[in-house]
Amino acid sequence: MTDLTTASRELSSRILRSFTSLMLGCSLALCAMMAVASESNDGFALLQKAKQAANELDYKGTFIYHHGSSLVASEIAHHVLDGQRQERIAVLDGPKQREFLRIGKKVYSLLPEHEVVLVEVRETDHFPGWITGDPHHLAAYYKVELIDQLGRVAGRPCVQARVLPRDEWRWGYRLCVDQATGLLLKLQTLDANGDVLEQAAFSELSIGQPLPPEVFESSFNWQEWPHIQGGQGVDLAVSGWKVDAPAGFTSVSQLRRKLKGRAKVHQMVLTDGLAAISVFIEPMNDDVAGRQASLSGYGATSIFRGPFGEHWLTVLGEVPPHTVKAVADAVRQ
Repeated sequence: MTDLTTASRELSSRILRSFTSLMLGCSLALCAMMAVASESNDGFALLQKAKQAANELDYKGTFIYHHGSSLVASEIAHHVLDGQRQERIAVLDGPKQREFLRIGKKVYSLLPEHEVVLVEVRETDHFPGWITGDPHHLAAYYKVELIDQLGRVAGRPCVQARVLPRDEWRWGYRLCVDQATGLLLKLQTLDANGDVLEQAAFSELSIGQPLPPEVFESSFNWQEWPHIQGGQGVDLAVSGWKVDAPAGFTSVSQLRRKLKGRAKVHQMVLTDGLAAISVFIEPMNDDVAGRQASLSGYGATSIFRGPFGEHWLTVLGEVPPHTVKAVADAVRQ
């Protein structure tokens, strides 16, 4: 009986030790999972803050855009008036003057050499309003890694982070977000090796200061120029067109455009909330008839051009070359 009691106690002790070890292991695993979730949440919370700051803050400054061998400076002024975004961007470099005026989602592109204004409704945006989708929905396609060390851009401390793709269809990014306000101060687009393909960064910036109305006024008498609508909204599915884009990319705009010297062109804009791809479909014409398909890239922008039956396809976007090729291959009619 004593031996049986002793054996029972030893068995109970082993079970207790095993249970304790199991619970400790589960607790450590749970803590690790919670830490990863917390780190991920912190990263996507940073993206959410950057998106809100770009849309809601008043700011004025100069940013530099480096694309391939091109280096271009632009002035930007942005504020929110009566709940509606208002913005003016003036390109400072290059042989041709360019200005862009935004009121809400409507963008006026001023072309002074032609004294023409192109009017478009844009769902996508530019630096510093780079993020257009819900940052928390990006988690299926990107992971965000916060960098411990603070950066510094235009004299302002900023939180650094890497946004890395979970698949081969997207580029990665490195960014620096203003520590005080959340505004995106610097954005670099990275290839699969981590090399910089293009970047934009503020060189000088003021945030939260009152902006007089004149900073949003163009130096051109653009109201008197002809206004050309950028395109008419259409449903390409009605015409039998379909694009099976890579996972995460959804259509945010479908238009019929009239480009100079061409028949009407259909355009579909796809985005995953960070990267955007445009698909142009036009009837075959003498300029492209007989040409072979081609795939090229410049900086972070990749372009596919090629025939599709009696049509010509152009697919371009700030994604890897094989992504625009995959989108072109996924076009159906």
